[in-house]
Amino acid sequence: DRLRGGAGVVVHDGLIYLVAGHQLGHSSGHVPWLDSFNPRTGEWRRLADAPRPRDHFQGVVVDGKLYAVAGRRSAAASGHALDLTIPEVDVYDFASGRWSTLPATANLPTQRAGVSTVVLNGMFVVIGGESAADFRMHTEVEALNLETMRWTTLAPLNYGRHGTGAIVHQGKMYVAARSSRQGAGDRIQEVFTPGP
Repeated sequence: DRLRGGAGVVVHDGLIYLVAGHQLGHSSGHVPWLDSFNPRTGEWRRLADAPRPRDHFQGVVVDGKLYAVAGRRSAAASGHALDLTIPEVDVYDFASGRWSTLPATANLPTQRAGVSTVVLNGMFVVIGGESAADFRMHTEVEALNLETMRWTTLAPLNYGRHGTGAIVHQGKMYVAARSSRQGAGDRIQEVFTPGP
């Protein structure tokens, strides 16, 4: 009963969590909802709303907490399809069932939506994306150290991309396929190997 797209999704302790999203495509209808789905029982459960709505983002889970990072509030109908990006990082604690927001000093340095996210060496990494900036797609790769709450800039992508997938496999970060412009896809894969 809470249909939407452009949402973040994570898996934790056998449950699937669907975070925020929008109901009217790129037009508007963004929501702060958090729902869990139990694939064993088929049951959906409504949980506490996030501090802010967002769409075109991904979530990550680190140490029992869900992090909602990047994204925007799509509003193409008002001429704001790409520029209402969100710098704040919202955090859901699975144990307490409560949301918080990281300090403003931990805001995402390069605001963008349509990003990919992974967890690498205990940090979460935000990869690529799109915004209203004066170029096609972002090449930025930024990682947040959750102990120091500081962002580090990693080597940029070779090719700007948004709306793609990323995984960590055997200590390397793989980014597959890409959209180099709105509504288009390419077959370029990149691999990032962290240094010592």
